[in-house]
Amino acid sequence: MASTSAASWKIYWFVFKITLVIFPIALLVCAFSFCEVRKRSEKQACRGGDVARCVEVGKYYEAKADGILGFLMSHADTAIANYYRACKLKSSVGCERMVYMLGHSEQARNLSTEQTDMADALIDACGANVTDACTQLFTFMDQGDWVAKRSAMAFEQRCNTTGEGQACFILARLHVLDLGGEHNVLEEVLALYDKACKGGIADGCNGAQIYRAAQARRAAQSSGTDATGSGASGSAATGSGSAR
Repeated sequence: MASTSAASWKIYWFVFKITLVIFPIALLVCAFSFCEVRKRSEKQACRGGDVARCVEVGKYYEAKADGILGFLMSHADTAIANYYRACKLKSSVGCERMVYMLGHSEQARNLSTEQTDMADALIDACGANVTDACTQLFTFMDQGDWVAKRSAMAFEQRCNTTGEGQACFILARLHVLDLGGEHNVLEEVLALYDKACKGGIADGCNGAQIYRAAQARRAAQSSGTDATGSGASGSAATGSGSAR
């Protein structure tokens, strides 16, 4: 009888200790579950096109992304996903935070958001002249040359089909920087800068002036004369108006 009581006591004591461990964990899980419920409406609003809610949710999860719990709950991934939606909606903050978190998170190697989709969002934002979006796009190119190639194809199509000044200018910059399979060929870059200038991009006009002066110097060298009074200086390779 005594041995039975001792065994029962051990079982009760074991259950008690397990409860002491599990109960705080359960409370923690519940707390995070309630947080998820509170953010459900904001997430839904973000998916519906509310850019402010996208940024709000992104910042909320970014603030909780550090630490073991943040890693296990994939908070960085959730933040990036919502920043991506904001960037896609032409939010400068969304694009900047998306690129930042992509470069500063362990979860960046295994994301629910496709990097090709991120690249397209940045390309569109850059083409739409969203503040600092082109800078973020050039930073994003660290993900691989495929980003530059994808960008070059997108901007070339826009430049050729619509004559969009910003698209022609960014394509010229890709040429100048030898990115995306493009090369700094004087005549090609000059033509792009001229299109950019015609499209209202002041830096495109500056670039065209520099490349036209270089073209004149090259022609003068070929004919054995000295090109003077061009008003331009420096190599054509310097281009104009860095997009970085």
